[in-house]
Amino acid sequence: MSIADEQKKIEEILAQFPGPVTLHVSRREWFGLAAGFLVFAAMGVWLLNRADPTLYHLIMCWTGIILFGTGAAGTFYVAVFPQTNQLTLRHNNFEAVDLFKRNNCSAEWQHASNFTTMTSHKWVGFYDDSGAFVAPPSSLSASLQTIRCNRLLSRTYGFTAEALAELMSRWGEKAVQQS
Repeated sequence: MSIADEQKKIEEILAQFPGPVTLHVSRREWFGLAAGFLVFAAMGVWLLNRADPTLYHLIMCWTGIILFGTGAAGTFYVAVFPQTNQLTLRHNNFEAVDLFKRNNCSAEWQHASNFTTMTSHKWVGFYDDSGAFVAPPSSLSASLQTIRCNRLLSRTYGFTAEALAELMSRWGEKAVQQS
């Protein structure tokens, strides 16, 4: 998607204020990931059918079949049911759902600020001053502190990280002005 297309899409979404507006992850991305898992699971089946397998060979093949088969089923499920990964923008708050976890990343607009991108990842970080969330100590938390953020959106919902940060900032500004 070009920059002009993203800007147009941002303007279309902002025109729907006060919402709610729900953004979903790319289904094509998840179907592609499921296909990749299926290829590796099929390779395990193919290797399993080779003549004269050893015990090590059987263990490795079945491990690959089980792991990659499970990965294929899980990613296919996410691709078929878009509500598993979504971002909902409302007039008073936003809520990101990541694999059915609802409250892992939600905040009221008056408490959320400084939407910015992380240079090492394609993620959007923001600062939540409500005190309801304490970041666990980790290297990711250290990265968030360097960009003055304490929360993270781990998906971009069809946008680049920069465009999503702009959308979130502009929606938040409108929400704070309306309240």
